[in-house]
Amino acid sequence: ANKTINDKDGRFAMSKVTSEQNSAWSALISKCYQDQAIWFLNGFWSDLSGDAEKVWGWVIQFSELDQGAHSSGKYLDEFWSHKFLETLGETMTVVAMREVLRKIDVDNDRRMSLIEYLIYRFSKTVQQVLNASQGDNQKEIEEAQTKVAAAQNAVDEMVALLQKAKEAADDARAKEQVAKEAAAAAKKAADEADAVAAPFRAAVAENEAALAELRQQEEAYQNRKQELEKMSQTGGVVQRNKAANELEQLKAEDPLPLRKAKISQQASLRKMEKAAAPFNECQGQRSR
Repeated sequence: ANKTINDKDGRFAMSKVTSEQNSAWSALISKCYQDQAIWFLNGFWSDLSGDAEKVWGWVIQFSELDQGAHSSGKYLDEFWSHKFLETLGETMTVVAMREVLRKIDVDNDRRMSLIEYLIYRFSKTVQQVLNASQGDNQKEIEEAQTKVAAAQNAVDEMVALLQKAKEAADDARAKEQVAKEAAAAAKKAADEADAVAAPFRAAVAENEAALAELRQQEEAYQNRKQELEKMSQTGGVVQRNKAANELEQLKAEDPLPLRKAKISQQASLRKMEKAAAPFNECQGQRSR
């Protein structure tokens, strides 16, 4: 088992990866930053759903700091790990920083994967992370997250372009009348884009809530199935038969709450994709 010691800043530092954990650990840290984040969030969603946006921000920071592999990278070396901690406002001496990195580095390779930082940040053990359940609907959840990310990227690009248009408009106001008219047009376009973005933001929030409900119902389904499997093998004959019968019914068809959660999530995803259509269309026109 992984032993822990109290860290001076209130977190607890994990023991190192054991020889029994090496194989599973190697498979986990071979994933890219995004997949490491998905594994961690899926495994601890009930505790960390409120920190999901923060975790995705760290995925972006790791990708930007990884000078070679970027978003397909798996870890940062000691220098860039130091830089990452500095971006979080954790400024300290080189000696102190190395001590923190030593605690984060659970496999002693003098590098920091995103999963190692998340273990340290949220006080999890290596074994807890390796055992983190990913659920039977993992593929559906990952596809939904991919579509959310793609739609959000389209919005981010539009916002960046609109910001540049506004800045150009501000410079033009001091010049001739033609530039003033261009500035007015740019402001109008920005206002219209903000109005179009409002339904998308609402659709994203609705989809995130639907995903959370889907995870909750899937977890309840798995827990009940495990409970019935145990009951069908213990106790009296009547209890075993009753549990076995209910288990067969459960396997034959998802419970109503789980079916509703799946339908709601799929509907919210379609709604979000529809709301993102104006941005995707604009992005396609710019690429031609």
